[in-house]
Amino acid sequence: MEEKYNTFGEPISPQDSLKQPDTLFQKIFSILSILLLTFILLYPAIKWNQLPDRIISHWGFNGQADGWSGKSSVLFTPVISLILYIPITIIIRCPSVWNMPGKITERNKRWAYRNIKNMLVILKFLIMTNFAYLTWSSIQQKNLGAFYMILDLILIFGSMAFFIRRSTRCPAPESEEGIPRDREPF
Repeated sequence: MEEKYNTFGEPISPQDSLKQPDTLFQKIFSILSILLLTFILLYPAIKWNQLPDRIISHWGFNGQADGWSGKSSVLFTPVISLILYIPITIIIRCPSVWNMPGKITERNKRWAYRNIKNMLVILKFLIMTNFAYLTWSSIQQKNLGAFYMILDLILIFGSMAFFIRRSTRCPAPESEEGIPRDREPF
């Protein structure tokens, strides 16, 4: 069999052959992430002329504003959002760079890769949701709320724990598509 090469002239690894079309679940959360990123980029531009000279730039653990900066600081959140969004999107498309928990076998590899892809799609969505809320709160001069930080940490680390724990469990026998019959990862 002839060896295939990527655009950099490197051999394509077996993991790259695991690229699967996005599931409906993945498509929905990817679209939601794009919409949130669009909001993060456009909302400051739309509200720019209405912003006061000083806006909230930091909140304490209790969700109360404890730092203010010039209105140009509102541009920080869109920049950081792009810096996070682009690499996460690239990583989702390159399964060969994923560090997979648990033992990957021929029997479970398609399921395991789909499960980790789901985790990455959800994490990207949660990060964009977080930055969209921070952008809105900063522009609207609102406090985040007492439970914001705790809820944010629980959602991000809880979803990671869920998917990583799930990936270390041995899946049931596979269907013809290579997906365990009783544990379809969305």
